[in-house]
Amino acid sequence: SSAVAYAQMQNAAESTDMSEMRLNQEKCDRLSKQFDAEDIETGSVNAEATALRRQGEAHCREASAEKSASGVRELVEALKMVGISPVVD
Repeated sequence: SSAVAYAQMQNAAESTDMSEMRLNQEKCDRLSKQFDAEDIETGSVNAEATALRRQGEAHCREASAEKSASGVRELVEALKMVGISPVVD
């Protein structure tokens, strides 16, 4: 029936969204570690990059693939601000 088909499509979409969120969270973790390593090495990171990093990490914790993807992009940009070539994969 159409109700069953709709439920199956909805479940598939939710499963895809969860997979994307997990993948983005892994990327966020790797990017944050790169930022931490740079902060330890240099002892200073500019305020704008720090603010963008915090915003990115907050978005990474959101329960949405779209928000977590935004967090990945923000962390990448913050790393670039401090002169680090981000390694995402």
